[in-house]
Amino acid sequence: MTHILILGAGLSSSSLIRYLLQHAAKEKWRITLADVNIAAAQARIGKSKHAIAIGLNLQEDAKRKELVTSADLVISLMPPALHALVAKDCVAYKVSLITASYVSEDMRKLHPAALKAGVLLLNEIGLDPGIDHLS
Repeated sequence: MTHILILGAGLSSSSLIRYLLQHAAKEKWRITLADVNIAAAQARIGKSKHAIAIGLNLQEDAKRKELVTSADLVISLMPPALHALVAKDCVAYKVSLITASYVSEDMRKLHPAALKAGVLLLNEIGLDPGIDHLS
């Protein structure tokens, strides 16, 4: 079973979460949706038996790292300024990361370490702002 950690339950997350939940049983995905607003995360997953919602402040290092280490894949829908914080954990614990944001200088600096760790840091994918890449 693949454990997918999604960070962020904001407005742009609904399509992705709905898609993952629709395919979770068939693909054998277990999904954790983490957001500072646990009510928003719970609303996004509804009553799905394939997902859990948890509250998370990304500045809480121990909790963030615990979640990253438990995941097979991290998808960050957080503001771009927070991606590098998560990406550092992903590189350290060898967990791939996908974001929808453009590659920042901080993310670019992590590229050599990610290559060495064999970790995928995939940016600029999704609706916001990567729709031009998908269409």
